[in-house]
Amino acid sequence: MSPQNDLRKIIDRPRYVPFVRDLKIRMAIGFILLILSIMLAGMIFGRGRIETAVFIGLFAWLPAVLLTDKYIHKYPQRYFTYLIASHLKAAIIMALLLFIIGRVPGFLVVPRNVLWTGYIFFIFADALVSVPCRRDFYEKQFYPVNSSAVRENYGPVPPSFDIEKDAFIEPTLLNNVNDFDRFFQNLVKQIAIGGYLVVRYIPLENAKKGFKRRLSKAEAWGRLAYYGMWVIRESEGFHERYIIARKVMLQSDNKNPSYYPIITLEKVGLDGKIIHMHKIRTMFPFSEFLQKRLVEEHGLTRTGKIADDFRITGPGKFLRKYWLDELPQIFDWLHGDFKLVGVRATSRSFLSLYPKEFYDLYIQIKPGIISSIFDESTGGFSQIVKTEFAYLQSYRDHPIRTDIRYLIQTFTDIFFRGIRSR
Repeated sequence: MSPQNDLRKIIDRPRYVPFVRDLKIRMAIGFILLILSIMLAGMIFGRGRIETAVFIGLFAWLPAVLLTDKYIHKYPQRYFTYLIASHLKAAIIMALLLFIIGRVPGFLVVPRNVLWTGYIFFIFADALVSVPCRRDFYEKQFYPVNSSAVRENYGPVPPSFDIEKDAFIEPTLLNNVNDFDRFFQNLVKQIAIGGYLVVRYIPLENAKKGFKRRLSKAEAWGRLAYYGMWVIRESEGFHERYIIARKVMLQSDNKNPSYYPIITLEKVGLDGKIIHMHKIRTMFPFSEFLQKRLVEEHGLTRTGKIADDFRITGPGKFLRKYWLDELPQIFDWLHGDFKLVGVRATSRSFLSLYPKEFYDLYIQIKPGIISSIFDESTGGFSQIVKTEFAYLQSYRDHPIRTDIRYLIQTFTDIFFRGIRSR
């Protein structure tokens, strides 16, 4: 079957969304159903303080809703499958919280039969009212074109370039800056598109005590990239380094650059929409703004990773080897933006390396947090594309069977073949 037919087969599949689209109304319905379910259970057994049971139920219901986004349907191509999955995850979390809260001594103690009967009534009633649905309109997203326009239009420094005349020179040592955000905002706004900037810093390996902050090459370059500056040249072999950068665009609209221990990364999800993946940070801050550049300049290894990637920290290498950095993605799965098994969620810049046929299938199937593992025996990026494309095609025809097979294969690779991330 041709790629065009593959895409048509998926797009032609009915897409459904909840009949009641308004999130506030859906939550209000759930809220009312919970109260009525507990009240009904109290009437049946005729004992216990109903208001206390209602309070416990609400206290367990709200975290379950927030953790799973239960009332936001995020998979219109597989309406009922997702409905079961999201409600089941919320039901398990709610049951766990009920079990804990229901055993708190004192005034929170209520008859178990009232509490759990109300819980069962609510789970079935809430699922039942979520079944009605209606067709959804599919809006095709544009394929992200891979381009080297920045390098082509703002490449090497012109031969006639005069630093003192043609560039804005900032004398402040970056290591002594208190507020980086305010500093760079005030600095970059003085430079027009196409203008040059010269800054200086002492890299991490040369920095000693006494500075306000230690600064890696990755963070220095990444912060400049975040504010629209393209690094053209950096002096090497000196204790103090100078960077010449050119302003090629406006500041990034990313509101969550990676700085804190838990980072938020923008990935392409279902229907080409941007979703957020959370990880333990393994790279220096602001490293994500260098990804596209390093892919173009350094290329990829056989495992699909960027070659000679200077952005990864020492502890980060250990965390990546055993996938410890990916533990926060459990919450992304609960939230419903990811499947348990699937093709790895990819950024716009990295996804632009894939063929358009792959992209057209990719945006029709939700990405997963457990994906195929590639080691040094992998035949390069082309084989990675082939393997992931085969998964998408197989999942289209046999979703449950495909995910079970890939899940078994992944655990086999980890526990029997000893494959580790790089």
